[in-house]
Amino acid sequence: MILTVLSHIRSHFVVCVALFFASAGSSFADSELAIRGRARIISNRIVVSPPVTALTPGPTVLQTPGFGDLFVAECDSGVASLMFVNTSDVDIDFFVGAIVEVLAPGEGIQNPASAVFLIPTQLGSGTGKDRKVATVTVSGLFDFATTPNECRFNAQAITHTQGK
Repeated sequence: MILTVLSHIRSHFVVCVALFFASAGSSFADSELAIRGRARIISNRIVVSPPVTALTPGPTVLQTPGFGDLFVAECDSGVASLMFVNTSDVDIDFFVGAIVEVLAPGEGIQNPASAVFLIPTQLGSGTGKDRKVATVTVSGLFDFATTPNECRFNAQAITHTQGK
């Protein structure tokens, strides 16, 4: 039994090595479909005490260079919310699920206020050698269990910009 398993492993290894050399070292990363450049991970966590409202915007949760800033939009009356503002000088495609918004420089978008949320987002701009992409995941919680109440926000971004 063990010899049969080892024989299969050896034959699969030989096939993989043969395919590697037959491909002349090319890979998906070498293709025109991939964006070559630099990736960066940015993250932050903040705790905010109410009230934070549209009249008194809160602190910045995350700055995503080349895309925009994410800040506390609301932390009051049992709900929490964040706002993303395009701080770049180009339009940003803002994807949340099947919803797409094109944000011009200076424009923002706010998530619906709720007691708890988790939102994965994709941002993108540019074409050709000016392409850039970011995946941003944010979460928020209005914590009724704390005295006084507080909002907790987590944010993490993976940005990728075209470059050599």
